[in-house]
Amino acid sequence: MVKDGTLSTERVSADSQFMVWNFAKAGKRMSCESREAMLWYELVVTSADGEARIERYTERAQLLRRQHELLCAWKAQGWEEIEAAPLVAAARR
Repeated sequence: MVKDGTLSTERVSADSQFMVWNFAKAGKRMSCESREAMLWYELVVTSADGEARIERYTERAQLLRRQHELLCAWKAQGWEEIEAAPLVAAARR
């Protein structure tokens, strides 16, 4: 999850859902994370320089259109989709 412009392995609450797509090209990485919360939908885009921006949508269809647009553009520019490293679960108390 991206928080304050940095990648975090923080756990997400049960009332939200998210999906992350990771891309690599020439040793650089970018990612696109879609989140579904109670009031809106968020698309978190992390550029190759590590800067993250959040785009918010009130309708899921809007988020899906934008997400599709980004992923297609990145693939057309030579970015390759890669698997993310698995998140490490928090230690049990």
